[in-house]
This record gives sequence, structure tokens and C-alpha cells, in this order.
Amino acid sequence: MPDELAEKYIDESNFEQAIKRLEELIAREENPGYRLRLATILFRIGKLSDALAHARRAAETDSEHKEDAVLLVGYCLRSLKRWREASKTFLNFFEEFPDSPRSRMARFSSALCLEELDDWAGAIEIYSSLSDDESTFRHAICLERSGRADDASALFESFLSRFGDSKEALKVRFRLGAMRVRQGRFEEAVRLLEDVMERGKGTFMGQIAERLIERARTKASHVAKQLRNYS
Repeated sequence: MPDELAEKYIDESNFEQAIKRLEELIAREENPGYRLRLATILFRIGKLSDALAHARRAAETDSEHKEDAVLLVGYCLRSLKRWREASKTFLNFFEEFPDSPRSRMARFSSALCLEELDDWAGAIEIYSSLSDDESTFRHAICLERSGRADDASALFESFLSRFGDSKEALKVRFRLGAMRVRQGRFEEAVRLLEDVMERGKGTFMGQIAERLIERARTKASHVAKQLRNYS
């Protein structure tokens, strides 16, 4: 049961008193619910190391609060930029609570942490197991950043055929268009980027797409001129 006085302090944003109250309760008797609540407040106010310590203590007990506590440990580690530990914690959450509605989010978070370590292979393995629109987009990004441009290009194309209405589709068209400029496939680049410019009208991405279109057309004109001179 939540402690009414501690919750009253929290509702009033009087976190100092809420922390003091919860610490007093825990000192009287160990309670994973109170300890988790304390960890949550500490995380909220930016005391990440203290939040991590309390979340870990709460996660050690087999209670109704364990699922939330393990996830909070992951969030604390991620916020502290302890990427490898955070990734392992999120994967452990999935393994321990596979039926949780948050298990997919935990795996996705694990892969994002691996990206921070440039562990492209590890991130790709997780993203490919999820295989939804958001994870497929990140999968392709990892391929591109690891130097596998052709594989990334193929996955971006597959994305547009599978998830054309996804919120990630505009970013996919933009990245694929930019890749086509670098590859010298200017007509295809212009087609993709014009679509981005139209769909993303008024956005930063739309503005960048317009600049890339100008670059693609300039390069195409230059290549055509070189070919005429060569002939």
C-alpha cells in the first residue's frame, strides 16, 4: 500500500520531505514498494546513482514490484551512460518477463544502448528479431553506419514496400534519397527527395531534401557534360 503522507508530499512536489518520509519507513522495515517509490523520486530529480542503488535493492526481492524495479535499473544505467550494463539489464527484463507488454520496448532499448557502443552486430541481431517498422528502420541505420551501404539500401527499399504508411517512412525516403545521391543514381534520388520535400513541407528534413535535390541535379548535369565531352 502506498504511504499517504509520502504521496501527499509527492503530489505537492515536496520531494525532499517525500524522500525523508520513505527513508524513515524503510529504516523501520524493509519494503520493496517503498524502496521502489524512493528510487523513482530520486530518478525524477536527477539523483541517478542513488536511484540506481535503491532500484537494485527493490529488484532483488521477489515481489509485485520486481518488474518495475528491474526496468528502472535499466533506465538509471542508460541515463548514467553505462550502455553495456543497461543493454544487459533490458535484455534480462525481457528474459524474466517475456509476457510483459513492455518486453518489446525493453529489447528495443537494449539495441539502442548497443548503438551507443557502435556494437552494430549486436544491435542488428535484436532489431531483426523485432522486425516491426521502427526496429527495421534502426536495423537499416546500423547497416549503413557499419559500412554495409548496399544491405542498408536494400532494407530501406523493403521498408517502403512493407511499411509505407509508417511514421518512419519519411525518414527512410530521405536517407535512401541521400544514399542515391552518393551512389550517382540521380534520377532516383530526385524522385525520392521530391517526395520528402512535398510530404515534409515546412520541416527541416524537407529543407535539407530541397538542397540535396539541387546537388543531385548539379551533379547529374556535370556527369552529362563529361560524357558529351568524352564522346
